[in-house]
Amino acid sequence: DVSHLGSLMWLGGNRYGIALISKNVPRRQDRTAVLNPLWNFYRCEDDRWIAFSMNQSDRYWPPFCKAIGHRELIDDPRFNGMERRAENRVELVRLLDGIFESKPRDAWEGMFAGNGDIIWTRVQDVFDLPDDPQVIANNYIVDYDHPVLGPSKWIQTPVGYSSTPVSAVKAAPAHGANTEEILIESLGCSWEDISKLQEEGVIL
Repeated sequence: DVSHLGSLMWLGGNRYGIALISKNVPRRQDRTAVLNPLWNFYRCEDDRWIAFSMNQSDRYWPPFCKAIGHRELIDDPRFNGMERRAENRVELVRLLDGIFESKPRDAWEGMFAGNGDIIWTRVQDVFDLPDDPQVIANNYIVDYDHPVLGPSKWIQTPVGYSSTPVSAVKAAPAHGANTEEILIESLGCSWEDISKLQEEGVIL
């Protein structure tokens, strides 16, 4: 069993994991001049975001304009075609920014709910993930008491097996933690050899 959500979280594991531990929000890419403004994300009045992923912009442009309550944009000569929207993308993104900033995200979600003619979703903040119902149900983020960092949130592997529990949560060994074990078990060194190497500063 492998889910889309879990796989994307795992793919961005370093980025998201560092963010959860450091409390720093990952930087977003520039969105003000995308070639297709229907494949973009917009800030709402309450500083929350909503995203659209409609690659076939000519197909989705009319229902999108209707859904946001601006039918007059459908035949606007600046935007009534994929090429024209691309040419005037900066102006269009600025216009859409103003529209979406006029209402909080919950209001937009209420307007879009049940609308199968557009493709949209709320943009989750990385700090929303631990409280996301699907993340919780699938155990994609787990609590781990790290020996150095202390109690913290960790990204779990998205791969699950029906009969065999899987976990990717384990602290990396400290510097030199396995030196003696490797020297004795793999290289046949004695404790006297190890003491001599330590005295000479070869190993910790």
